[in-house]
Amino acid sequence: EQPYDNFMLYGDPQFANNAGPVGSELPLVPLIETFEYLDEGLIESPSSGMLNTLAAYDDPVTPSRRFVMGLHGMGGSAYSVIKKGGTGGAGNGYGRGQTQATNTKDAVEDTFAGIYQPLAVTLIHGESDAALGNGTGNPSAYEGYLTEMQNDYETDLNALTGNSDHIPLFYSQQNSSFPHLLAVAQLRAHRTYDDDMYLIGPTYQYPFNADEVHLQRQSYRQLGEQFAKVMDKVLFEAEDWDPLMPKVVARNGSSVFVWFHVPVEPLVLDTTLVVQRTDGKYGFQFIQTGGSTTLSTVALASDNVVELTLSGAPDGTTPRIKY
Repeated sequence: EQPYDNFMLYGDPQFANNAGPVGSELPLVPLIETFEYLDEGLIESPSSGMLNTLAAYDDPVTPSRRFVMGLHGMGGSAYSVIKKGGTGGAGNGYGRGQTQATNTKDAVEDTFAGIYQPLAVTLIHGESDAALGNGTGNPSAYEGYLTEMQNDYETDLNALTGNSDHIPLFYSQQNSSFPHLLAVAQLRAHRTYDDDMYLIGPTYQYPFNADEVHLQRQSYRQLGEQFAKVMDKVLFEAEDWDPLMPKVVARNGSSVFVWFHVPVEPLVLDTTLVVQRTDGKYGFQFIQTGGSTTLSTVALASDNVVELTLSGAPDGTTPRIKY
């Protein structure tokens, strides 16, 4: 059952790529996700975890906030498909999102005599563009995708409501299926356009399905809760947000130190929730072009610094740390 007064649009989705557990039609119904997809059984999007947590942040018993979720993702689709005017046509993710917004506005105003106010756009994306090489050779290209998406949604949703509200984009970082420079682009967009878009954090810590692309059902709920934590800080508490991310990298001989921004210190190298890698290095890597230097050990140097000990000073070119 729906523990709070959160809603979704009605509609029996025909297949997950076009709808997922949330429909697009009126009337509004309680946000309860019970969708079976192929042989995976019941699946769940981040929607319930997100909206129920946002309500609970207001008041865990009798929240005053009421939310409606519009979910219009398209699985396995590059940005060229899901964007405004994308190759998916009027039925693509963006077009369906505008239909959902119009239907939600009608229901909120006519049925509930309320005020429809779009708060934010959320995005889980990147695998298809990474696999196709879009934006991976030039991270600024994918940054452009994100800024265009945020601007398009803000412009069209404000046109629908007649308002001039700021509608930020909240998104997770892609950590599977050829992430490489695309994940870097997602971080750079957060750093560059911090008032318009917010990277909520990475996803490597959540259990994935066997395909190593899609998260498990409980993981999507937890991801939704992380979205809600960040959205509550930004939208309702007027706080800024930075995810766990590196700030400074420095080397002293064979020791490399990485200073992280940690939302809640101390930083932890967790092997309970995140299984330790077989090499014992917590997912960190040292790479360079040429040379023979390798990564020996990884340890915490302080509450926000990781120390990586190399086999010697870097002896190749373009040395980098990955994790």
